[in-house]
Amino acid sequence: MNPLQNAILGILFWLLALFQVIVMAWMWKYNDASKHTSGPHEDQSDPWQTFLRKWILIHRGAGILYVLIYVALMTQMLPRMWTYQVELPARTVIHLMLGLSIGIVLISKIAIIRFFQHLAHLLPTFGFVLFFFTTLLLAVSIPSAYQEQRMITSTRAFSDENIARIERLLPKAGYSVEDSHDLANLETLKAGREVLLQKCVQCHDLRTILTKPRTPKGWGDLVERMASKPIIGLPMSFDEVDWATVYLIGITPDLQSSAKRKRETEGGETSLRANVNPIDSTPFVLDMASAASLSTEICTQCHEMDELDEHGGDSEEGWRNTVNRMQEENELYEDREVLEQIIKFLAISRPL
Repeated sequence: MNPLQNAILGILFWLLALFQVIVMAWMWKYNDASKHTSGPHEDQSDPWQTFLRKWILIHRGAGILYVLIYVALMTQMLPRMWTYQVELPARTVIHLMLGLSIGIVLISKIAIIRFFQHLAHLLPTFGFVLFFFTTLLLAVSIPSAYQEQRMITSTRAFSDENIARIERLLPKAGYSVEDSHDLANLETLKAGREVLLQKCVQCHDLRTILTKPRTPKGWGDLVERMASKPIIGLPMSFDEVDWATVYLIGITPDLQSSAKRKRETEGGETSLRANVNPIDSTPFVLDMASAASLSTEICTQCHEMDELDEHGGDSEEGWRNTVNRMQEENELYEDREVLEQIIKFLAISRPL
């Protein structure tokens, strides 16, 4: 299942838990053995008992559906945990512990219902604990699942304009012009998405993969490096390496936009150490036309040129810090002289 399908199941899972708690609380408000159990004392002609028995059956059916959804979700989670090759991210550990805790409570509750009915007075407590754990699980999972689904199904990533952009950028990742033309298409993007969802998550949480935008060369080097590591199961083929690289290059503008929103939420731009310093004691002649072309070529590796306009004007030092951040965060691979031309062009064309 993809993240969206799992998210839908998760929401249904939580709604069932909520329904169970509400119905249970309502029925136990009338905690009378003659109204909650079947036996010789049961009055078949009592309309209240007949009405309550129907709700007991509904409650039981919802409980069975809850268990089935839990099993469906765990059959995806546990095999994935087995194939993880690196230390699990904190969010994944919390997700796993909550999932296992729900399983323990479910088994205990079923055991009481089937074999230890003298402990039936504990069932409401178990029901509320299940709802609490389910709510926590949903709170941990749904926001990330939504973010991941939004990234991997971006309509902008599959647009004709973005496919043309990918074809232009693939040579920077080490592909020939001919290979770039062959790889830049909708089918490759969809295949790359499947590689990301099926192969890459064997070693990494999807959120970890999608947090940091990179340049085409950065993605190409990363995917090749990951594919060369030994794993349990089938390794990535050469084609899958290409497909994953193409797809990651395709969604990079979305990743960059997300990273920008996160920076703004966490307190705006961060000033980093100056990796790109002025070229001391060296005559520097700026060709504005050439620098403009370089800016378009380099900057659009990770985001759209519109973001430069949204950034607004800045001083040379401000643009230098921005380029430094691209090196630090996005692994921008370019010669120092090229970056210096871009910095000075931006300072002149978009002054503070």
